[in-house]
Amino acid sequence: LNASQSKTLSFNVTIPIDEPTANHSIGFIIMNSNEFNFTNLINMNVDVKGGLEIDEFDARVYYRDGGTDSNEEVSNGQKLDFEDQVRPGSELEFRIDVKNAFTSDEDIDIEDITATITIKEIDDENDLDEESDRFDVGPNEEKKVTILIDIPLEVEEGTYDVLVEIEGEDTEGTKHRIEW
Repeated sequence: LNASQSKTLSFNVTIPIDEPTANHSIGFIIMNSNEFNFTNLINMNVDVKGGLEIDEFDARVYYRDGGTDSNEEVSNGQKLDFEDQVRPGSELEFRIDVKNAFTSDEDIDIEDITATITIKEIDDENDLDEESDRFDVGPNEEKKVTILIDIPLEVEEGTYDVLVEIEGEDTEGTKHRIEW
């Protein structure tokens, strides 16, 4: 190519059946120019959609004085907004409806699923996390999972990120993963 010229390149990529679901790198495109002594690496990412979905996500806080507050049908990225702040010694309850998006005709179960809730850097700059028991979900079915996290008695006032990770493997051997 001459200076200021461009060329559009198209790539066909076949995603293997056992490629893990989630957004991740599958390699690089290397561009070389011997004339200008130039090399450029371009990362190739794929966002493989899987069979796991979060159908509904609710959060509830139980205060030490016996009061409660809840956020129903929370969206990905939404800030939890309780009427009163979550205080040290409170308990947070997360209820997640995990759905297998495969149809009955596809007949693919997702097995050994775990859901993990992580509150980033809340405990003296350390993460606090809890994991559900393992469970299975049949095609076009959902399972409600509840995870409880105790807020430490000594916590800095602030806003903390909550990460939801759900992982499982289907009967075809494909790993499915959601980060929310």
